[in-house]
Parts: sequence; C-alpha cells; structure tokens
Amino acid sequence: MIEQKFQQFKNSVAPEDFNSIEFLKAKAQQIESEDPELSKRILVRATNLTKQKKNTTAKTPANERTPQQPQTLEKTSSNVIVSAKSHDIKQVALDWIKSPFIAFVVLPLCFLPPISFCGRLNDMRVKQG
Repeated sequence: MIEQKFQQFKNSVAPEDFNSIEFLKAKAQQIESEDPELSKRILVRATNLTKQKKNTTAKTPANERTPQQPQTLEKTSSNVIVSAKSHDIKQVALDWIKSPFIAFVVLPLCFLPPISFCGRLNDMRVKQG
C-alpha cells in the first residue's frame, strides 16, 4: 500500500525533483500531517540519496581530484604510476618486493658464492705464463 503511494508520488514529480534531497525533505515535511507513512518513506529516499552522494564523493578517482589536492606523479620501471606521497611509495616498494622477480632472480643471486674477477684474471695469467 505505502509502496503504491510512493510510486504514485514518484510518477507525479519530475526526475530531477525525485533525485533532489532538499525537495524530498521539504515534500516530506509538507505531507507529514496528511500521510505520515508516505512522509517517512520519502525521508528514507532522501536518506538513501544522501548516503549515495557521500559514497560517490568518497570514491572519486585520483585523476579527478580537485586542485586543492595536488598530486605529482612519476613512472617507475614497472610502469606503475606512483604518487609522491610516502605511504604510496612504501606500498609500491612492498608490492615490488613481493614480486616474482625478487623471488626468482634477486634472492637466488644472494646465495651464490662471491665472484672475484681479479682472482680469476690472476689465475688466467698464471696458467698462460
């Protein structure tokens, strides 16, 4: 019953008004004495729009930030865009450390015996001479 009234209300107003938080709150106050259930349902719609608006502003991508939040970018060797903020740089460093390159290339090199190029050159000279 209340949903039918709400659908009638929705059809009776313009889409811009139905998506306007201020309009919905004013309309809910206006009809509160006549139909309190419909008024509450309209306020629920206004509350949901408010939450939706907060969520969309919180999820704005980094490239759409306002000029008040400047962000300098640089490219790393792995083509990851890194922010100049320290926590972002730390996160990229941690991601790089966890990469397969470190596990399969760098770490095995750490366990090889040290190579003395000067010693090998001296050994070659002794054998030749």
